[in-house]
Amino acid sequence: MRAIPFFMDIPKIELGSWFRWKERNRIEDSDKHGVYMLAKFKTHPPQDADPLDEHIIYFGETCNQSLKERWNQFDASAFQLKRGHSGGKTYRDVY
Repeated sequence: MRAIPFFMDIPKIELGSWFRWKERNRIEDSDKHGVYMLAKFKTHPPQDADPLDEHIIYFGETCNQSLKERWNQFDASAFQLKRGHSGGKTYRDVY
Protein backbone atom coordinates (compact mmCIF):
# COMPACT_ATOMS: atom_id res chain seq x y z
CA MET A 1 0.00 0.00 0.00
CA ARG A 2 1.33 3.41 -0.93
CA ALA A 3 1.22 6.29 1.57
CA ILE A 4 -0.66 9.34 0.42
CA PRO A 5 0.78 12.61 1.73
CA PHE A 6 -1.63 14.77 3.65
CA PHE A 7 -1.25 18.53 3.65
CA MET A 8 -3.36 20.95 5.54
CA ASP A 9 -3.43 24.68 5.71
CA ILE A 10 -2.29 25.93 9.07
CA PRO A 11 -4.17 29.07 10.01
CA LYS A 12 -2.09 32.15 10.64
CA ILE A 13 -2.13 33.17 14.26
CA GLU A 14 -2.15 36.90 14.69
CA LEU A 15 -0.70 38.30 17.87
CA GLY A 16 -1.01 41.81 19.20
CA SER A 17 1.69 44.20 20.23
CA TRP A 18 4.01 43.86 23.19
CA PHE A 19 3.04 45.64 26.39
CA ARG A 20 5.33 46.75 29.19
CA TRP A 21 4.84 44.67 32.32
CA LYS A 22 3.47 47.61 34.31
CA GLU A 23 0.85 48.18 31.58
CA ARG A 24 -0.39 44.58 31.41
CA ASN A 25 -3.78 45.29 32.96
CA ARG A 26 -4.65 47.53 29.99
CA ILE A 27 -4.64 44.53 27.66
CA GLU A 28 -8.07 43.86 26.21
CA ASP A 29 -9.77 40.66 27.42
CA SER A 30 -7.21 40.08 30.18
CA ASP A 31 -10.14 39.06 32.39
CA LYS A 32 -10.39 35.87 30.30
CA HIS A 33 -8.21 32.78 30.30
CA GLY A 34 -5.66 31.99 27.62
CA VAL A 35 -1.98 31.68 26.84
CA TYR A 36 0.67 34.36 27.09
CA MET A 37 4.31 35.10 26.28
CA LEU A 38 6.75 37.06 28.41
CA ALA A 39 9.88 38.55 26.89
CA LYS A 40 12.80 40.56 28.22
CA PHE A 41 14.04 43.31 25.91
CA LYS A 42 17.04 45.59 26.57
CA THR A 43 15.56 48.28 24.34
CA HIS A 44 12.10 48.91 22.95
CA PRO A 45 10.38 45.75 21.70
CA PRO A 46 9.45 45.32 18.05
CA GLN A 47 6.00 46.51 17.05
CA ASP A 48 4.44 43.06 16.63
CA ALA A 49 4.78 40.08 18.94
CA ASP A 50 6.43 37.02 17.41
CA PRO A 51 6.34 33.63 19.20
CA LEU A 52 9.77 32.85 17.71
CA ASP A 53 11.43 36.00 19.06
CA GLU A 54 14.72 35.16 20.79
CA HIS A 55 13.83 37.50 23.68
CA ILE A 56 10.90 35.37 24.86
CA ILE A 57 11.68 33.92 28.25
CA TYR A 58 8.38 32.29 29.18
CA PHE A 59 5.22 30.85 27.67
CA GLY A 60 2.33 30.36 30.07
CA GLU A 61 -1.28 29.28 30.22
CA THR A 62 -3.94 30.30 32.67
CA CYS A 63 -5.96 27.07 32.89
CA ASN A 64 -9.08 28.07 34.86
CA GLN A 65 -7.87 31.53 35.84
CA SER A 66 -7.88 34.86 34.05
CA LEU A 67 -4.78 36.30 32.46
CA LYS A 68 -4.79 39.08 35.10
CA GLU A 69 -4.91 36.57 37.93
CA ARG A 70 -2.05 34.53 36.50
CA TRP A 71 0.05 37.61 35.76
CA ASN A 72 -0.48 38.83 39.32
CA GLN A 73 0.75 35.47 40.60
CA PHE A 74 3.82 35.74 38.34
CA ASP A 75 4.44 39.27 39.63
CA ALA A 76 4.13 38.19 43.27
CA SER A 77 6.57 35.31 42.76
CA ALA A 78 9.05 37.22 40.59
CA PHE A 79 9.16 40.54 42.44
CA GLN A 80 7.66 40.05 45.91
CA LEU A 81 9.29 36.71 46.84
CA LYS A 82 5.92 34.98 47.25
CA ARG A 83 4.78 31.54 46.14
CA GLY A 84 2.20 30.80 43.49
CA HIS A 85 3.93 30.81 40.11
CA SER A 86 6.91 28.60 39.29
CA GLY A 87 7.74 30.70 36.23
CA GLY A 88 7.87 33.79 38.43
CA LYS A 89 10.23 32.05 40.83
CA THR A 90 12.46 30.97 37.96
CA TYR A 91 12.46 34.52 36.62
CA ARG A 92 13.52 35.81 40.06
CA ASP A 93 16.31 33.22 40.31
CA VAL A 94 17.65 33.82 36.78
CA TYR A 95 17.21 37.59 36.37
